[in-house]
This record gives sequence, C-alpha cells and structure tokens, in this order.
Amino acid sequence: MNPQFVFFGYPSYLLQHQEGRAKSLIDEWIKEIDKEFDIILILEQLTDSLALFVLKYCWDIRDVAHLKKG
Repeated sequence: MNPQFVFFGYPSYLLQHQEGRAKSLIDEWIKEIDKEFDIILILEQLTDSLALFVLKYCWDIRDVAHLKKG
C-alpha cells in the first residue's frame, strides 16, 4: 500500500485485493501527476532535486542552500 496514493486523494480500498486493478489505477495516477507537475522533488535525493531546481529555473545556489544532517 502506497501512502502517497492516499495523500493525493485516492481511497486506499481501491488498491486492496485486485492486483490488475491496482496496477491500472497507479498507471493512471502517474499520468495525472505527470500532467500536473513540471518537476518533482525526491526527498531521499533532496540535494540532487534542489540542484535540478537551480538548473531548470536559473536560480542562484543560495536560493536552495540548506544544512544537511550528518
């Protein structure tokens, strides 16, 4: 069960007990996200994701600088 599926407004029961249905719903969900967002940050790769923002939007590195926990 993917909690992000529920976060974006889909009820969790849609994914239960039907492997084929779950795959098609997730494929549709990915298509909707692709239409709505130009760029998506990946939290586990935050530094790389912020670097994409700098390049895509011609930001200064100071706009995205952050302290990283060791």
